[in-house]
Amino acid sequence: MSKPIIAFTLLSALLFSCQQQAAQPEKKKFHLPFVLQDSSQEKAVLTEVKSVNPTNFPFLGKYKFCDTLRLADESNEKTTAGENYIIYEKGSIGTWDSLNTDGFQIFADYKTTIRYRTNPYDQTHLYFPVYMVNETDTTKFFFGKDRHAWGVQEAKDTADYASWYAIECPTFDFCGNGSFGVKVQPGEFIVLLVPRYKGSQTGSMRVRLQVDNTTYVSLRYEGEYHQEQFRFDMSRPTRFPAKFADSYINFGIYGAAFKRFR
Repeated sequence: MSKPIIAFTLLSALLFSCQQQAAQPEKKKFHLPFVLQDSSQEKAVLTEVKSVNPTNFPFLGKYKFCDTLRLADESNEKTTAGENYIIYEKGSIGTWDSLNTDGFQIFADYKTTIRYRTNPYDQTHLYFPVYMVNETDTTKFFFGKDRHAWGVQEAKDTADYASWYAIECPTFDFCGNGSFGVKVQPGEFIVLLVPRYKGSQTGSMRVRLQVDNTTYVSLRYEGEYHQEQFRFDMSRPTRFPAKFADSYINFGIYGAAFKRFR
């Protein structure tokens, strides 16, 4: 009688051990961090335009999940995720063909304001952070160019059946060089900056981001913009972006539509 009991006990212990070994570690969850900024009293302004604004989103680096985020200097590639994580060589980017650009989550934190100057000769403007987050258990790949990412903001045009239209377009791309790639490990995120606008109205807005062939769209937030930002400035039709306005209106960008005026 004792042999069956012993066998049952050993089998139960073995099954329990297998279940313990098969248990997966709990995935790290991302939450919006508190962003620490310098105490500089340098004046910063909202961006104010009266037409579709050519823009790109500055890339501020890669970080590990955290409660408090201290942004690195824009000229410093060392962040909490380590040194030299950016791949500049075009040939090297292609070697990471086992990685993909899908599976990120996008978080637009419009409640946080960040002061940033794109170059030493430009005025400091106000932005808000957008996070590209890897909560999966596999490594992802993020693409950018010239220290920025490709994306636009959209706004709802309440005068046109509450349709979504882009109020930004990409900046002029002078050449094909300058592309870079970043491996984003599980529990890490990318920080991008998106312009805050001064406008005559407040309404629903969202961020649309293009990472290689994958498009990401954020949840909506309430922001300011001018009604005129749905229209291209055609006062100089041979200059950018007016020169390409028809193409943008006909084909859109990153899946976003531009408003067609008669």
